[in-house]
Amino acid sequence: MTMNIKHHVLCLAFLLTFATAQAQVKVGANPGSLTTGAVLDAEGSSGARTVIMNDGRVGVNNTNSNTSADLDLGSGNKALYLNRVSSTSAITAPQPGMVIYDLSANCVRVYQGSPAAWSPCLIGSGGAGGGGTVSALSCGSASFSPSSATANTPYSGTLTVPYTGGNGGTYTAQSFTQNWLSVSLPAGSFASGSGTIKYTISGTPTNSGPMSVSLSAGGQSCASGSIPALSVSAPAPPSNLPGTGSLSGRTCFDIAESNDNVNSCGALSGRTPDRANFNQTTTYNQTYVFTPSGTGTVSNVRFVYVNTNGQVIQSLTPAANYSGTLSSGSSASAVAAYNQDLSSDVPGSSPTNGLAYGLTSSNPLTADIYVVYNDGSGDKQLKLTANVKDCACCGAYVAAGVWKQFLCHNLGADTSADPFTPSVKINGAYIQAGQRGPNTTGDSRVDWQTASNNGPQGFAAAPTATNANINQISGWNQSPGVSQTSWNSGTETAPVKTNLDPCPSGYRVPTRFEWKGVIDNNTVSRIGTWSTGQYDYTNYSAGIRFGSSATNYTLHLPAAGNRDYANGTLLNVGRLGVYSSSALTSVTGGGMFAFQFDANNAYINTTADLNQGGGYAASAGSSLRCIKQ
Repeated sequence: MTMNIKHHVLCLAFLLTFATAQAQVKVGANPGSLTTGAVLDAEGSSGARTVIMNDGRVGVNNTNSNTSADLDLGSGNKALYLNRVSSTSAITAPQPGMVIYDLSANCVRVYQGSPAAWSPCLIGSGGAGGGGTVSALSCGSASFSPSSATANTPYSGTLTVPYTGGNGGTYTAQSFTQNWLSVSLPAGSFASGSGTIKYTISGTPTNSGPMSVSLSAGGQSCASGSIPALSVSAPAPPSNLPGTGSLSGRTCFDIAESNDNVNSCGALSGRTPDRANFNQTTTYNQTYVFTPSGTGTVSNVRFVYVNTNGQVIQSLTPAANYSGTLSSGSSASAVAAYNQDLSSDVPGSSPTNGLAYGLTSSNPLTADIYVVYNDGSGDKQLKLTANVKDCACCGAYVAAGVWKQFLCHNLGADTSADPFTPSVKINGAYIQAGQRGPNTTGDSRVDWQTASNNGPQGFAAAPTATNANINQISGWNQSPGVSQTSWNSGTETAPVKTNLDPCPSGYRVPTRFEWKGVIDNNTVSRIGTWSTGQYDYTNYSAGIRFGSSATNYTLHLPAAGNRDYANGTLLNVGRLGVYSSSALTSVTGGGMFAFQFDANNAYINTTADLNQGGGYAASAGSSLRCIKQ
């Protein structure tokens, strides 16, 4: 064609717009000769012609373009000149059906959809040469060697694929990646008849389970699943003896996409604000921290993960090299990268629901996270288990068939610590009946973690690994102002949260009937060693659990003890749990109906009238676990 192509295209665009209104347009030579059915007929003085038909197809030097084609080239002495690119990597977002001339391989290549990859050379110096083809790939007889791999462990092997009907022609090199597999095939020649091609496989599997590939060679393909899978087993968990210290980090994730108030999962309306969205960096990247205990040092700290049910964690990367020593008081950390497909982009957007869609507390996706270290006598390990589900992380039945969500931690506890693993971090702070406590940001989960003792406010700070906070508290309020409406301005059956209620937005102090419902409608189990005296200040192992069974529990309450009514001294740690309810009274000697438990009993008084007194002094400090409004 003699016209400048860019000029021609601009003219065509303009004339197409004009043609919309004019129906048919002839441009150039022979204005009286217009192709039937054309909206634009452009003819040069040499007879070169481009015709755009009313159904959108284009004929170049062809006034009778094929009705099944978008573009029909009709010149007898010209060719289609493909885009010439430096290499396939120059196409940043290839789509199936794209055709290029690859300058790096000096050949024509096509982007295919299954497998999603650039084809071998169709023709050219890097191409098939003698036209290498096979009549069939024996996909079902292909084999990996070694035939098995272990998750989180580098794999190197081969995949041998038999074929039949080879024509003796050559084939070009291939290289592509599927999942964690890097697959490559060196250039070679097919046999005349039957033979095999051998791919090199390498990479580190991130998950256990069968792993297959799809591939094409010699004009034939093997779809994913047609090749016997490489068996990837879960790594064996560390077998070292349990160690001391703490391993902390988030362990429960509710994607909040279904199970709306069914299967003991809580209402979606209450769960959605805390939804675990694994498309967000703050969710899919989680930091886990190991802090050794004692006064000595540990060395060679390593972090290990094992996906025990599903594809939960994809990598666990230490923040530094911890092969040396780690002093007491120091810490080591690692960042776990979670699978971003665990939750959907938009909840309920089937068929793209998250992998954890519909899962409950009885069948979550799980991964174990270990820290392994040497304490001088050998390797020791600590473990956390991450649970990903479509169900509230913490809660219990408060009546027959009525399941309510609770905060996973006591107010004042370290919310980064596993709420189901007893430790000093989850004991939390203490508050007198009817008091608001520290209020700096408006979120008591934050304020109570950092606040100091405040006797006039009736607040005692949580114990820590370095400060058990057992002593009397200066200015402890022995006569806090308390009334029946301090924490609940409604009724016990229809509670209304007040401004003095310390619980964060969306939560409130439980009623005594809700605590009684927890006792009566759940399986109760206990954990740890229970103290027998009231002065065992650092026994953080004891607690009570509620759930559908002793092994499937969804609420854990530490036996955190209480603060003495007279001076705020800490008492009964590991022996007694005392938890606030909103049932308050101003009767002398009995300011609150508290939920209390020990090694043998769990009880709360629901029969006495509020005016009779609750049996627990208003000036005593108790733990507080908030319930969803």
